[in-house]
Amino acid sequence: ALYYWAASNKTIKRVSFGSDSAVDFIVPKSDTTDYECVACHSVSRDGNVIAFAVGPDEGENIAGIQTASTTDPTMKYIVPTNGTTPFSSTVSHGKSEGPTNSLGHNVALNPDGSLMAVNATDPPDNWPSHLDLRATNAPDSLKSRYDFGDPIFGGEKIGIQPEFSPDGTQLAVMLAEKNGEAGLSAWAAQKGGIAILPVNVAAGTLGAAKVIVTAPTDGSYHFYPTWSPDSAYIAFVTSWDVNGASGSLGNDHGVLRM
Repeated sequence: ALYYWAASNKTIKRVSFGSDSAVDFIVPKSDTTDYECVACHSVSRDGNVIAFAVGPDEGENIAGIQTASTTDPTMKYIVPTNGTTPFSSTVSHGKSEGPTNSLGHNVALNPDGSLMAVNATDPPDNWPSHLDLRATNAPDSLKSRYDFGDPIFGGEKIGIQPEFSPDGTQLAVMLAEKNGEAGLSAWAAQKGGIAILPVNVAAGTLGAAKVIVTAPTDGSYHFYPTWSPDSAYIAFVTSWDVNGASGSLGNDHGVLRM
């Protein structure tokens, strides 16, 4: 099956190959999630586990990561606890309630769905992001955490928009840098290249980043990497900030490269 996010109703849909239409799969305020907004998601390559960000309506900054079985998405492994949000009102866009644990924005699952890479932030502020490796079967089951500027990133950088290789031994990321005074979030960056980091699944740790596509110097940037099935290639987007485009968020001037 193919899973995708339907922006019109903030629902994750699923279409089985050979079917004529998609069906609602993770629906806000339903038996699949108590939250009003469902967003960034990942499905394990064995097809058994789904992870996705949840939060209040227009509260993506304070989201948490929920995990569930794809066979029955009402069978939940992690459900972020809802309560008084620990984030500031500026960060939460004035939302008074939201997830209070398992916080995260972008998420990627390893092939068997046992491990997830998560971009998350610490209250009360929201930036810069850090990169976590967590188990998918219990809330806040942290394996390792790498903050902005950690030595594995090779400087004042952070790995965002993670994606596990099909064999689970590597993690592709946008190796994002701050661009002057511009902010740096888990989904919006204006400077960076593409890197891969070795994954020690047993230890739940990452090794040093290897840059495979360097950050450009012409004002463009590379983002949203994804792997080919044989782990031999990575596809990614390159774009520029023109006509009011804001970094890798909602940029409509991208070109695909491999």
